[in-house]
Amino acid sequence: MTFEAGVPKSVNGKEMKVSDIIRELNELGGKHGIGIVDIVENRVVGMKSRGVYETPGGTILMAAHEQLEELVLDRATYEVKKTLEINSHRSYMRENGIHHCVKPSRHLSM
Repeated sequence: MTFEAGVPKSVNGKEMKVSDIIRELNELGGKHGIGIVDIVENRVVGMKSRGVYETPGGTILMAAHEQLEELVLDRATYEVKKTLEINSHRSYMRENGIHHCVKPSRHLSM
């Protein structure tokens, strides 16, 4: 897979649109069971919900992009990115009213 300015451009040497890349990765990854997620979610209203999701193309694309970021981002930028991801999780917890239930770990305290 190749990227230009962080955007996927080709798979196996064949240039295509991003939507076609995802379709191609869905086909390739789906053959090998990549991207199957079986989870039990705890809903805000107190019930549990089980979901099985298949995202082979998205899983492959995200893994490739994360590896690209590790290669091209300097340490400080990569750390800021990780911090923003943690803050995004904290915002989700606040939005769903669960921030008071979780004792913050040392790396989440800011």
